[in-house]
Amino acid sequence: MKINVQSIKEFLFKNRGKIPTYAKVIEATKCKETGAKLITFEMYFPRPILAEQNTHRKKSRNTGSSRAIPVLKMLRALMKVPFIPLFWGMNKAGMQSAETMPKWKAILCHILWRSHAWFTYLIVYLLAKLGLHKQWTNRLLEPHTYVRQVMSSTEWKNYLELRLHDDAQPEIILLALLVWEEINRLEQTKGYRKVSCQDTKANAFNWHLPYITDEERTKYQRFPFYLAKLSASRCARTSYLTQEGVVPKPEKEIETFRKLAESQPIHASPLEHQAFPAVNKETRSRNFDGFIQYRAHYEEKEWGAPIVIPKV
Repeated sequence: MKINVQSIKEFLFKNRGKIPTYAKVIEATKCKETGAKLITFEMYFPRPILAEQNTHRKKSRNTGSSRAIPVLKMLRALMKVPFIPLFWGMNKAGMQSAETMPKWKAILCHILWRSHAWFTYLIVYLLAKLGLHKQWTNRLLEPHTYVRQVMSSTEWKNYLELRLHDDAQPEIILLALLVWEEINRLEQTKGYRKVSCQDTKANAFNWHLPYITDEERTKYQRFPFYLAKLSASRCARTSYLTQEGVVPKPEKEIETFRKLAESQPIHASPLEHQAFPAVNKETRSRNFDGFIQYRAHYEEKEWGAPIVIPKV
């Protein structure tokens, strides 16, 4: 069987709901006046394709770090959701395989691949028992695990052109197909949150704020910069929840923001997902078009200013 975009589309059609990989829209925003669009995805995909994901410079992203995840949680994930290639492709010159292996060879490859995962599990477990820190033990698990990433962008055409291509690795083609489906769904259902470029600094409903709920927008409507800080904290975790699966208190999230934005040097990438619409669609703010990125605003206006938790 040939390995190409079409065969991966067929694989997705047959296995939807059974595969761990996903791409879901966390926040999709469209400016009523200019038509500029900004989408934030939460993605879950095999860690071996992370390098390819990170080559797209127009994208703002934060990725779950194996240094932050407890070893036992990583080991459970390895056993529950191990990464196994979508296809067992024949070796050839070049970066991609074009044909799948004969069935008997594919079965042997699967056995050997899973044996490597089991052996890695044992080694990591023993290293953890000896007391080695997770920033080293967890690295050994990365070839067999999945990773969560938050990605925001005003432009998706180039990403889809490159990744929905027969020369791309099958696992990233699959991820790109899921992204493409979600964007199409947004366009067909007009599922964007409509925002205005007027009164942006005093109305949280006119901001793009991943992981911020409508209840929080209502409660802190007049404090969008406060909500931007909460959103940045959650994007740094790549989740609304903590690594332990609990909802943190806003005070804890502000403390996380302080560790990110007030540190020397600053860790500002989680501040790149929040934005408010520009008056002109052609306005460029860092890697966003038509939206003013919160990181740019923070570094120019708020750097060093005390953080005040609003009373409502």
